[in-house]
Amino acid sequence: MADQQQRSGFWSSPVSAESTLSNNQMQYAEWFEDKVTWVEARPKEQGRRVLVIQEEDGAIRTITPDGFNLRTRVHEYGGRAHAFLGDQVAFVNFPDQAIYLQPMSGGPAERLTAPAPPGEEWRFADLISLPNGDGLLAVCEHHAPGREARNTLVHLAITPLAKPTIIHEGSDFIAMPSISSDSQQVAWIQWDHPFMQWDCSVLWQGTLHTQSGTPRLSDSHQVAGGPGKSVWQPMFLGDGGLTFVMDDENDAAPESGTWQLYLRRNGANKRLTHGHAEFAEPFWVTGSCRVVELNADALLAIGTDELGETLVEVPLDGSGASSPLARLPVMQQLTRTPDGVLLSGRSHTEPFGVYRWNQGVGLQRIAGPSCPLAPEQISHGTLLQCTARDGDTIFAWYYPPLHRHHQLVEGERPPLIVKAHGGPTLWAKAGFDLSVQYWTSRGFAVVDVNYRGSSGFGRVYRQALVDRWGELDIDDVVDVVDHVVESGHAAQNGIFIRGGSAGGYVVLRVLTRNPEIWAGGACHYGIGNLGTLAATTHKFESHYLCRLLGETWETGKDARPGNPYHDRSPIFFIDKMQAPVILFQGSDDRVVPPEVSQEMEAQLKAAGIPAEYHEYPGEGHGFRMAKNRVHALENELRFFQDILTSPSPRSIPG
Repeated sequence: MADQQQRSGFWSSPVSAESTLSNNQMQYAEWFEDKVTWVEARPKEQGRRVLVIQEEDGAIRTITPDGFNLRTRVHEYGGRAHAFLGDQVAFVNFPDQAIYLQPMSGGPAERLTAPAPPGEEWRFADLISLPNGDGLLAVCEHHAPGREARNTLVHLAITPLAKPTIIHEGSDFIAMPSISSDSQQVAWIQWDHPFMQWDCSVLWQGTLHTQSGTPRLSDSHQVAGGPGKSVWQPMFLGDGGLTFVMDDENDAAPESGTWQLYLRRNGANKRLTHGHAEFAEPFWVTGSCRVVELNADALLAIGTDELGETLVEVPLDGSGASSPLARLPVMQQLTRTPDGVLLSGRSHTEPFGVYRWNQGVGLQRIAGPSCPLAPEQISHGTLLQCTARDGDTIFAWYYPPLHRHHQLVEGERPPLIVKAHGGPTLWAKAGFDLSVQYWTSRGFAVVDVNYRGSSGFGRVYRQALVDRWGELDIDDVVDVVDHVVESGHAAQNGIFIRGGSAGGYVVLRVLTRNPEIWAGGACHYGIGNLGTLAATTHKFESHYLCRLLGETWETGKDARPGNPYHDRSPIFFIDKMQAPVILFQGSDDRVVPPEVSQEMEAQLKAAGIPAEYHEYPGEGHGFRMAKNRVHALENELRFFQDILTSPSPRSIPG
């Protein structure tokens, strides 16, 4: 075997932990007065988000003033938090969740919304400006002591310290409002506990008017969705037609099991697309957009399949989507330009950037960081289609170790990093990702698993974890690992797993359920005790476990063997764990609160399992500050390398 510097897992790498900070997504690209704008994260500015504009000479100018952070806390996951109003931008400021107005030419930001009553809080998201200039529509999440947060659709006048006027309420969740070009028709999606949007949601429409000087909605009614269906992104066309995306488990047509595009005209809904591509994604963040109007006869849309995402033209006559106009591993957030669209995305050889498409030129990358690696240094993902133990197909992306100056010695198999995504309805996507290259350039192989429950493969695949979370996904991870090892692409005695949120739960669950496989694990804000999570999590996911586990939560259920809150909680099976684990947590996390990780750390230490715990002040669900992101990644690498050189896993200091 080669010496430690040559051994896989210890190769000298051109990818530092700090360089992965440039991996930030450039989100919500939008056209403004013949210029391109987008929102970007600033890890070195305490993780704040800012709106920027690209000037005609290519220079990037920051619009958001110092001291402001363009970010909403609606549903805790946030999302798009700004809208243009003429020559101004309205945006949500993270510290106080108020909406501010600022000239796009620069200058101070002035507060638009009034403070909530004492002890209460208004949070805003899904801001859209009325075409007639008469204010904003937004989703408002009202927090008050002693009750669950209340989600409503509100109107905001453009006057100093405006108070939100509720125009629709009555459901647990409201999202994705759309306004017609004449400012008279409003559409939105809504859903209720115990469902998430992708389980069962409905599309509503109403008429906006003014009554005694106050905005009102009338004739509000459901127009699509319901049991066995989920809806996404309503959008009014220039002629008043309404498009939306929906799946339908009740329809026998094969394509109904995927998210397809529909058009509503004259009170009737017509399907526009056919096939297995999906035109929506699970609703976790606000402001996502995958469909825009191209012209009077067609839409442009992003479709997802097992290989990635495509930009397609969709005729409004229902004849189906075109052949791909462009393809990238990742595309998101379409917006119109005068002659085409803008979108965010990444290719196989370049990080996240802003792309522009039009019919004359095609797809061009117009902004974004350059790739820090030469083409021959990039490890490219290969799609794996593995057979699960029950005969179904599981999807994953495999990345081999790659370095221009190092290679595996004869007979050597690399250590393997298994990535478990969150959600659990998110999905692993291919394309250039420095957080993957960080490992492959050091001699690790990486496999990114789309276990059942992931999106992008249809409703049946996505809903497979209903009642079976912590079982079927764990089996799938193990089956993919077996496939990779048996095919000779990884060492059997050097398998690690890492994941965050629901992926962190997968880490802890598989370390206790299949302990013989693993050399070590890294759990980022993951879940050890499902009962603790059920008792402490936020409104958006407060009933999610009921669907995933098949039972409602009651105090004490986690202490009763035979109940899923007990039987699928890793914390009760620590005695079976054999591998060391490192835990990372944000002190301000409201999705998976710190006590969930703290409880797990205490039980690991009591059981004598080597464990490290790192909690970062001021961080929430996902780390944003540069120093914390670098510290976490460097310590995760050091922890795994210590295990590789240790004669016994339990000798690793915890």
